[in-house]
Amino acid sequence: MAKGKFKEQDKKAKKDYRIYGVRKEEEFVDIDRDLPEPFKPLFEKNGAAIALFGGMGSGKGNLLSNWYLRDEFFKNLFLGGLYFISPTAHNDLTNVHLVREADMVATEYSDELMNGVYDNIMSVPADERQLSSIILDDCLGAIRQHSVMNRITSTVRHMKCLLVYSLQAVKGLPPSVRSNISMTVVWHTPSTKQLNDLVEMHSNLGGEDNWLACYQEATNKKYSFMLNCMKSMRIFKWGADLEEPVLLYSMYDENGNRSNQTFIPDNNNNGALKEQNC
Repeated sequence: MAKGKFKEQDKKAKKDYRIYGVRKEEEFVDIDRDLPEPFKPLFEKNGAAIALFGGMGSGKGNLLSNWYLRDEFFKNLFLGGLYFISPTAHNDLTNVHLVREADMVATEYSDELMNGVYDNIMSVPADERQLSSIILDDCLGAIRQHSVMNRITSTVRHMKCLLVYSLQAVKGLPPSVRSNISMTVVWHTPSTKQLNDLVEMHSNLGGEDNWLACYQEATNKKYSFMLNCMKSMRIFKWGADLEEPVLLYSMYDENGNRSNQTFIPDNNNNGALKEQNC
């Protein structure tokens, strides 16, 4: 009789079918500064890959110098090494100070070189590995479909590395690399083809019309640009006369629920954006 009671109690026991996060095997890197909001998702899980898309004179080099040479951003953050690969490393005036800051500078990309960089970073035991960063500047056409950069881009978190591609065209990166990009920075482009490629790449951020509206708002001034974060699913505008990034769109609200909202230009409010339900 007692046995039967135990069986009845077991049937009434509440089951727990929630999905829990997997216990991490190693601690994530704890950086020593409070970065602007768009950067926080890039470091919270040990690394990420960023792609900068802009034409000549757009301000890509100036932005990189600001990021890596100022205390407010990344200066002295990459104790595991700063690697700078650019064919114009020693010719472009905007690179002068970045070249001095880098631990390794190369003027020609090759898979052999990048294999060496990868092996150098990964030779340090995971529990001793510090943050590193790799900048590939203007290496358009050098990165092939089956390049080692496929492996590096997909394993940046294990490397504890911030990987930055700086180039003019979306299709300058193979699809396998583009699919592992965590954030993009986009400047105004006069090319319809390039703009269409950008729209296709970012259409998951609220749809094509929503992204285009944010693009027009974010890039309407010289040296202004937009930040598209695929980790937080947010879009920001920055640059030009803005003192800090300004949020334009977020797929989720503060509680993690889908916001189901898009943004459209408000011509009566100096080009600011307002929310509109889908």
